[in-house]
Amino acid sequence: MRPGKPITFGSLNGRPVFGLPGNPVSAMVTYELFVRPALRKMAGHARLTRPSVQAEALAPIPNPGARRGYLRVTLTPHNGGYGARLTGEQGSSILKSMVLADGLAVVPPDTTIETGAPVEVILLR
Repeated sequence: MRPGKPITFGSLNGRPVFGLPGNPVSAMVTYELFVRPALRKMAGHARLTRPSVQAEALAPIPNPGARRGYLRVTLTPHNGGYGARLTGEQGSSILKSMVLADGLAVVPPDTTIETGAPVEVILLR
């Protein structure tokens, strides 16, 4: 996945241990996708993951490379639903991309979601 490597999970003395990446955005994304659901499960919650919506890409959303992308997007009302647009540069050290994000667009490897195409967005707000 992109961003988000390396990540590890294990236990130490019967307690769960998570190892997150060092870049801030990578750590935040992997927390949302792996750690948060695990903690919710341990706390007895029924809904483990954040909700997601289908949005329409308002501009191209490229994901070059061989890893699935969880790209930071803003959402705006659009055609009775949502429109999604990248928050800007998507580097794993660019904290502003996460601060501005309403959600994470899920984009397959080596894919560009073209303007007007649907994209799944995991809601963060």
